[in-house]
Amino acid sequence: MFLTMLLTKKYIIALALIAVILVSVLSLYYLLLPRVFRTPVIAVVKVYGYLITDSDRELYIKVFEEIRRNDTYRGVVILVNSPGGYASIVEEIYFLMREVAQRKPLIVVIDGIAASGGYYVSLASDYIIASPTSFVGNIGAIALAPSIIIPSELILESGPYKYTGFSYKNYSKVLKVAAENFVNKVLERREGKIKVSKEELLKGKLYPGTVAKAIGLVDELGGLPQAIAKIRERTGIRDYVLVDVTKLVKEKYVLTAYGELLWKNSTTLKASELIEMGKTPLPVLYLSPYWITDNNTEKIGELVSKYLFKSLKTTDYSKTLVIDLSHRNLFIPQLMTYFWGKLIENNIRVLFVEENLASILEKRPLALMIFTPARPYSEEEVDAIIKYLSNGGKLILVYDPAYALPTYLNELSIKLGLYFAEGYLYDMYNHYGIYRNIKVSVQSDNSTLLKNIHALVLFTASQIYCNESLFKVQTYNTTVHSFLEEQGYYTVIVVKKNTVALGDSSFLLDPYLSIADNKKFVENLVQYIRGEEK
Repeated sequence: MFLTMLLTKKYIIALALIAVILVSVLSLYYLLLPRVFRTPVIAVVKVYGYLITDSDRELYIKVFEEIRRNDTYRGVVILVNSPGGYASIVEEIYFLMREVAQRKPLIVVIDGIAASGGYYVSLASDYIIASPTSFVGNIGAIALAPSIIIPSELILESGPYKYTGFSYKNYSKVLKVAAENFVNKVLERREGKIKVSKEELLKGKLYPGTVAKAIGLVDELGGLPQAIAKIRERTGIRDYVLVDVTKLVKEKYVLTAYGELLWKNSTTLKASELIEMGKTPLPVLYLSPYWITDNNTEKIGELVSKYLFKSLKTTDYSKTLVIDLSHRNLFIPQLMTYFWGKLIENNIRVLFVEENLASILEKRPLALMIFTPARPYSEEEVDAIIKYLSNGGKLILVYDPAYALPTYLNELSIKLGLYFAEGYLYDMYNHYGIYRNIKVSVQSDNSTLLKNIHALVLFTASQIYCNESLFKVQTYNTTVHSFLEEQGYYTVIVVKKNTVALGDSSFLLDPYLSIADNKKFVENLVQYIRGEEK
């Protein structure tokens, strides 16, 4: 009996001690984190930097999962300072944010820049705040054009598009679909607020915060305090605690967002790296090309230097087309097989000249073709070309603004009464796929170059000025020059005596010959070189 009472007493004492310890621990925990439990929490999420890697994707998946499953978070403020990234990652983050926004008030604050994909994710909120000096917009998409693939015998595929998934000439149409998706999302989410046309939005302009508000891209000028006030208004809370959920998740899962790290270090992106990271045949990005470094001139130069089609020397130049390579001329000979083939078919030899251009011209070849030069012509060479023309020779000048400035070509062309303008032409209404693939209506006539030609499509073309011409081809009056920013008719092809000037080289390339009458133009150009001009 006594033993039983003693054990009972010890049991009661033990329970009392456990209760005291438990109460002490809970009290201490409560004292250490009083605000977390006593007041509502507003989650702060920082969408900063490039959205380009799996680590960026993983971070925001976990961030919004944390917010979605935790009822402690009464509202969410998204701080956006991003130029965007891969369309797939941007769209996934957008949908994650939309899911949260359907459960809790979610306000976006543009904290510096919301360009392209940065603005796309901002559309997840029905209320967007931006500081007056922030930058907003850049609506649209870019695509990283893939390499031309030549199949091997080691891998056998069942169809012609098994490698790429698309016809090369239709890549711009895929890009157009992405851009349309973006602008339609803007019009859907900002319904009744946008005060500019769809065409204006598709121009991809980046607007200061004040202008963005004026045209309806954002709702209010301000920052974090205004966002908090909006959440308090919608939830009715008075006191609150701000919790940086992005930081919380990074520490919890030991995550590093690679895109954010690059952004913080002011690192620009390389096109080659983006293609590798894209993991798709045609990487599409909601990202401005401003943050991409790509020395296109070097790449085109490599293509020319590696080209294996080298002509043997000849003693008969009367049936020879000379292609100048001596001034680091920029074009893509590998994609001009139809042109070379039609020349050979018409008994015209092709001679690539890497030196001594002046001496070659003394032998009076059938024609001289000069693609965008990246080195200057000497006075001796310019004089030799002018003399060659005076003796009945033919000259074809081809400039492409996508490769280089026209400086060195103009040093020659102005002596002939021709001038290639800097900048490029675009048309928001009459284009193929994207805005700078401009359509050109041609008045067909009996001249060799324009016979049976009714329409052409040029891909990033230049305006050509001339003092006189036999005829010229102009754009629609809806075309705009990128520097002048004025609509009007612009000349893209000129025939002046025995000189032809072309403001684009891409429309001569094999992948684009089936578009409009481009193929027929190449055939006519061969006949012009052959000597059947009218």
